[in-house]
Amino acid sequence: MAALFAILLLAPRVRTGPVHAPDDVLAEPRRFIFRDGYLLEHSGGAGFLIPTPVDHLTAWESLEEALADLIDGISDALNGLRKDGRAFRLNGTMGKDRMTVLGVRDGELLRITVSAADRAQDTVRIDQSTLDSLTRDMANLRAAAETAPALSWCQDEQGQIIWANAAYRQRLAEQKGEAAASVWPIGRIFPEEATVTAGSLRRKITSDDQMTSLWFELTISEPVSGNRYIHATPLDKVVRAEDNLRNFIQTLTKTFAHLPTGLAIFDRDRQLALFNPALINLTDLDGAWLSQRPKLAVFFDHLRERQRLPEPKDYKSWRDSLTKLERTEGTGTYEETWSLASGQTFRVTGRPHADGAVALLIEDISAEISVTRRFRAELEMFQSVFDSGDEAIVVFTPAGQLTLSNARYSEMWEHDPRFSLTEVSAADAIALWKENSAPSPVWGELRDFVGSLSKRAEWFDTIILRDGRMLHIRVSPLAGSMTLVGFLEKGKAPAIAPPDQVIVDATPTKKRKQKTSATSSS
Repeated sequence: MAALFAILLLAPRVRTGPVHAPDDVLAEPRRFIFRDGYLLEHSGGAGFLIPTPVDHLTAWESLEEALADLIDGISDALNGLRKDGRAFRLNGTMGKDRMTVLGVRDGELLRITVSAADRAQDTVRIDQSTLDSLTRDMANLRAAAETAPALSWCQDEQGQIIWANAAYRQRLAEQKGEAAASVWPIGRIFPEEATVTAGSLRRKITSDDQMTSLWFELTISEPVSGNRYIHATPLDKVVRAEDNLRNFIQTLTKTFAHLPTGLAIFDRDRQLALFNPALINLTDLDGAWLSQRPKLAVFFDHLRERQRLPEPKDYKSWRDSLTKLERTEGTGTYEETWSLASGQTFRVTGRPHADGAVALLIEDISAEISVTRRFRAELEMFQSVFDSGDEAIVVFTPAGQLTLSNARYSEMWEHDPRFSLTEVSAADAIALWKENSAPSPVWGELRDFVGSLSKRAEWFDTIILRDGRMLHIRVSPLAGSMTLVGFLEKGKAPAIAPPDQVIVDATPTKKRKQKTSATSSS
């Protein structure tokens, strides 16, 4: 005791108050109860650890300062107890005597006990409240380990299992029988893990009938006091999901293999994840190189080197626009037609997805473009021939809509349907013709002819325009219930009478002749 007293007196730290040490410093444990850093209660004889008279506001700091001279790591332990409620037990020495400090949380209270450790009995006297708190903590830890769904066990330095939780024992009983799970040292589920190093790995176990396989992920700790703790988490659902995904990708790959369209799918890391043989045929890229999963930007660089994409004015800006496309999360789509130096034409479509992936489709439309160009050339030639005649021609659909006209028609009637903002119907056209010509029953018959679905025959007639020109009119049925109306100028007639004195006979003959009458029948 004299030695302990001398050590305290020679401690290098300066205390802010008198320190009184009784003759028997640790004959009885010294207890301190704090709440939020405030000393609520302490046992007698605490003067050799904190200054007296006791300052309840600074008692925590004083106690920490006194114990720091005697026990290594006490500051970290007290800080962990105060912030996280981590209980601790640390041993130290006072001269030749050993001492023990216990710290536990009891609700809002923090209990710290300083006591002597008896070398002969290897026991420490602690107060009942501290023992109760430690017992509760031990029960909680034991219950947490026993109810955990993961298989957990501890093995010593020789690889023997010295502890296992309920999930481990149950799995062992199902695999090897109840006897293997009821004797110690307990049997092993994963025999090859006896000497494995720390880390994570997957392992599969098989039932005795070899009919069922179970997958686990093992997490192995670094040795703690010579023991190693291992936890096995079931991975059956994860492995099944991975197998289903793998099978799905294989199915897609087989399906895409027969598509004539080149397909390249880049994942969220912008690496090529999937491609089909058509992509190799269209781009002339090496399949082995594609299997190395190049980045999207590198993919386009290789296409440029092989002249499999048109050379834009600013290649870098063009490629950056595709980079922005793949970041749009499904809100943007890239679609462009590539005309290559080889004469081929590609339709390229890029479709981004919400998960960051982007799909690139390359389709060879050279034949389609060739047919379209040839059709356009033929159409232009047909229109040129159509416009070169002297006859003004219009064509109506079965529904009575004007669908085709030539340049001579636009010139004769000063009306070009191609530039009309709305569709021109047969009624609209007949109203225009009637307004600019002498009254004639031809217009009523023409209106009925265009809308008729019965068998029809070609017929002719003559009309007179208000400026005196005579027009030969030809009405012919076409395939698909279409109707052609042609106007051909036949010379100049004498000045016509006012509209109420001029009529045209509408006799239903193949060739009608214009007649005059004293009465009007319009």
